[in-house]
Amino acid sequence: MSPNVSGSGVQSSGSGIRKRPLEILEFYIDHDENGERVEKSFAINVIRVKEIIKRPAFTKIIDTDPAIVGLFNLRDTLIPLIDLPGWLGLSSEGSQNEVVIVTELSDNFNGFLVSGIKKIHHLSWDDVKVPDKIDKESAEFIAGIISLQGHLIMVLDFETILAKIGRSKMLPDISRFEALYSEERENFRVLVVDDSVFSRDFAEKVFTTVGYNVVGAENGVEAYRILETRKDLQIDFILTDLEMPQMDGQELLERVKSNTNLADIPGLIITSLSNAVSLDSAKQASNGGPIMLSKSDMVAVVEAVDGLLGVEVNKLTSQWDVPRG
Repeated sequence: MSPNVSGSGVQSSGSGIRKRPLEILEFYIDHDENGERVEKSFAINVIRVKEIIKRPAFTKIIDTDPAIVGLFNLRDTLIPLIDLPGWLGLSSEGSQNEVVIVTELSDNFNGFLVSGIKKIHHLSWDDVKVPDKIDKESAEFIAGIISLQGHLIMVLDFETILAKIGRSKMLPDISRFEALYSEERENFRVLVVDDSVFSRDFAEKVFTTVGYNVVGAENGVEAYRILETRKDLQIDFILTDLEMPQMDGQELLERVKSNTNLADIPGLIITSLSNAVSLDSAKQASNGGPIMLSKSDMVAVVEAVDGLLGVEVNKLTSQWDVPRG
């Protein structure tokens, strides 16, 4: 199934910092609205898409979230099949949801039922807006909105969706980080930047638990504004997501590095895109760029921040280790 390609090329900012390209896959969901059948457009970053398949045969499972309709086998891998229209409250009688978008997020595969695929758009993160009128609590799964010639596309936050459905493996017990606490970290303040409500909240809790002071920001624009204007806050480190509307993590750290008043603040990028970590980390480091780590291993992230700040603590044990009696 090959979507069409459209959209604009990558843009450069006025400061000469090149915008990170964004490819989004636009898909739609059929539903009834005021007695009429309408198509509502949504989007997912192409890099999160493993493949697109027709609705497969699946096996129903019990004792799980109602949004998970069953499991299907894709090349000897069992993958949860998620009723995205139903979870979004857009199910309607007679809707034909026969397409599955298979995603890869933090080494987990999931299949999302949708009505159909429209096209791929080549844009930049500047094109993804976060309107002030979005109610963050009732629509926290919306990462942003793209307007293309008046046509609105909602970019979904799949990390938050999966966390709410209960499929995420990024939910270890925060209390397990209490043993990693060090008083020395209380001398530093970390700016946590992530557009995903779930991921930002999780990272803030982890870093607060191990001893750091924490400030949160929803995207690079907000983070940069904090760094420039909040003179009452001494930011010692920037921990940022890679992909964010308006200004992504890479651009944020580049802007900080080019600002003489902020250039001494170290930072690193965390992401749920496993392939981005493996492909970009060595290249970034060799070019003097920021370290990129996976969100799925927050112990490694804490260790990296400790190292870059010169915090000396006892060796951390893996958050996945089971205590042995």
